[in-house]
Amino acid sequence: MTNDTWRNEYHLSPKSGRMNDPCGLCEFKGVYHFFYQLNPEWPDRKAPKCWGHATSTDLVTWKNLEPAIKPDSAFDANGAFSGSAIQHNGKLYLYYTGNVEEVGGHDHITDGRQSSVVMVSTADGRTFSSKKVVLRNADYPKECSCIVRDPKVWEKDGTLYMLLGARDRNNEGLALVYSSTDGISWKFSNSIRSDNPFGYMWEAPNRILLDGREFLAVCPQGLKEDLLKFENNYQAGYFWLSDPVPSTTMVDEATFNEWDHGFDFYTPQSFVDQQGRTILVGWLGVPGAGYGSRPDNPNGNPRFSGCLSVPRQLSLVCDEDGVDYIRQWPVSEVEALRGKAQSLRGGELALDGHHADIVLDHIDERAGSITLDDDLTFSFGNYRATLRFAEDATSSAGRTKRSCAMPENSIHSLRILVDETAVEVYVNDGMWVFSTRWFPTTSKLTISTDIDHSDASVYQLEHKNA
Repeated sequence: MTNDTWRNEYHLSPKSGRMNDPCGLCEFKGVYHFFYQLNPEWPDRKAPKCWGHATSTDLVTWKNLEPAIKPDSAFDANGAFSGSAIQHNGKLYLYYTGNVEEVGGHDHITDGRQSSVVMVSTADGRTFSSKKVVLRNADYPKECSCIVRDPKVWEKDGTLYMLLGARDRNNEGLALVYSSTDGISWKFSNSIRSDNPFGYMWEAPNRILLDGREFLAVCPQGLKEDLLKFENNYQAGYFWLSDPVPSTTMVDEATFNEWDHGFDFYTPQSFVDQQGRTILVGWLGVPGAGYGSRPDNPNGNPRFSGCLSVPRQLSLVCDEDGVDYIRQWPVSEVEALRGKAQSLRGGELALDGHHADIVLDHIDERAGSITLDDDLTFSFGNYRATLRFAEDATSSAGRTKRSCAMPENSIHSLRILVDETAVEVYVNDGMWVFSTRWFPTTSKLTISTDIDHSDASVYQLEHKNA
């Protein structure tokens, strides 16, 4: 198979280079702008990262543009790291972390690293202003190490707020909160910690507002696996907040929920579009164990690596115990890609190409499974759900299985999105999600299931990104 066989059609991927964290997600003047961390010199892993840039009018057809922010100054010489975007005074303001690693005998954690918050602006989404440093190491609390990054900015009641992820000198994760009236001068407000230590670093902090409830999303590094929780090297999830940011100073780690229970979902970022939808997008990759750093096929591909998830609309739901959860569901624009519905006659179906939207509703079974290409199986029963690769599956590229606990006989619907190298499984209208990269070796997608599929539809998705 050719290298481009593994290029996705409706999951955003770079033209070339290695993509990871989504950055600066926004809708500006009727156009969606997705920025992302990009190593344009992949497979040189040490090359400084820039901000890649893609635009869309429908969230499924993307046009990759030239990089928007390059590491070309003294304060971002070792990389333009992650950040966010906000509309302010008729312009789009972009905030990112400028990374500098000083030469010498430094550990680049407690010393020898400059982590500056840098701002640029644009009036048209294409041409960008000169860079301005708005926060430096000296502006962070003294208990912080040099690891402070990933500014997330939003506006509330006429004031701008910023969250920063941080690691303190005791190797505990936290978030920092700053405020501003002009987006340039920032004042420290408070820090947010967990009741008990919860990882050594909180990456990609995010404040999410749904139906008046606020949530703090972070990516804690250094959590130990706990039964069927925290199975990846690094995790991504959210805390419930009893008080809004910036009033909150502590969170209860017991309220932490993982966004995704699969192999590959990390550093997600949310934004609110002009329709009022809160949309979440993550990087389908997890650092470590080769997942986030390997090329985009088992044989190696020096030209491109990485992709983002399908944009997911968030909504607030309440379970039988009165507990609030965030539901994730693919944006409705994905459905416009559907061809004619086909049925799983006899429990099996073959499609040309690996682009499909598989829907099974009204499931009423205690256990069952659905398998793609005899390689990747989603199964449920015995109080758990599992996404598993066959032991001899070359499509796994080293992945094995991921599981999560759930009530018995609780699954009533499944939706599975398949792209060339991406699979996203949505359980019960998005109450649970499992995502993974995979690298199929056949030209046809085969689907088989033992689930009662009297109400099952399979749609082939036809689409090409620009």
